[in-house]
Amino acid sequence: MSYVSSYTLEELIDDVRRRAAGESLTCPGCGWTDPADRPRRMYDAYAEKGPNGGIGYGYRLCKVCGFAQDADGGESYRVWLSTHECVPRGLAVDRGEVSCRHCRKTLQIVDGVAAPHRCGKYLRQGDSGYCCVTCGEWQGPASARPLHGDRRREVRREESSAA
Repeated sequence: MSYVSSYTLEELIDDVRRRAAGESLTCPGCGWTDPADRPRRMYDAYAEKGPNGGIGYGYRLCKVCGFAQDADGGESYRVWLSTHECVPRGLAVDRGEVSCRHCRKTLQIVDGVAAPHRCGKYLRQGDSGYCCVTCGEWQGPASARPLHGDRRREVRREESSAA
């Protein structure tokens, strides 16, 4: 990954405002830019509310190349993708709709039970895994999946070798 300058909370706030205004953001790691109207973005800036109601923490992340950077003035880093088949445990389903506590997807309810779904998380390189709060299962290196950019490169290699 090439050198990328530090990322500050002020820059994060500007990115969030630009995104809300309909502008596309560009990944500084690989140059990926999402179409402005794409509902599920591959590169975006994410902000969490602080105790006083303003933005207290945030980061930017690219699901294409694995570039990530916290809005704390620090260095950028790489992430890896972990996904698993999540079977919700201990979710009281007494209403028509419930969300996964981990990935926040709306879960399908079948006979009063939340149905299994694909659940995932982006982790820093060097992290050994995590425990999913919805299913309670440890997800380690065996749950690693290719990033979206890696998958696109694999398809191109297969197409060029078939030609």
